Amino acid sequence: MLKKTFLLVLLIVCCNLANAAITAQQAYVREMPPGQPVTAAFMQLHNDGAEPVLLLGATSDSSEGVEIHAHRHNAGMMSMEKVNSVSLPAGADFVFKPGGYHLMLINLTRPLKEGDSVRLQLQFDHADAVTIDVPVKNIMREHEHH
Repeated sequence: MLKKTFLLVLLIVCCNLANAAITAQQAYVREMPPGQPVTAAFMQLHNDGAEPVLLLGATSDSSEGVEIHAHRHNAGMMSMEKVNSVSLPAGADFVFKPGGYHLMLINLTRPLKEGDSVRLQLQFDHADAVTIDVPVKNIMREHEHH
């Protein structure tokens, strides 16, 4: 009886973890000059679940690959490195922003210009995949208006 109860509790916990819903807000892909093979995507992800969820990776309709990257400060120098995953805290936001964590779209399959849209599919360990259409923005134009 104890074994059956334990398995039932384990099943309930696993099902609750799998039901965590992730939402994306304020997403955009940075427009790059023609001929550039890479660009970056930024967004705010919200985990409404009761447990942390790992973002394991992503795919895109506009690039051959997508990697999670982070900027790091080492000996006074800024560098960018690939990371395998990021943890989205329970009931909280995780922000991908310039100078921090971001998604690198590698080997673009088409030129991206302001007004275009990029489809990203985000994969998680304990949540359903999330597919979002992300607008391409010219960030230089935004800075000119401020």
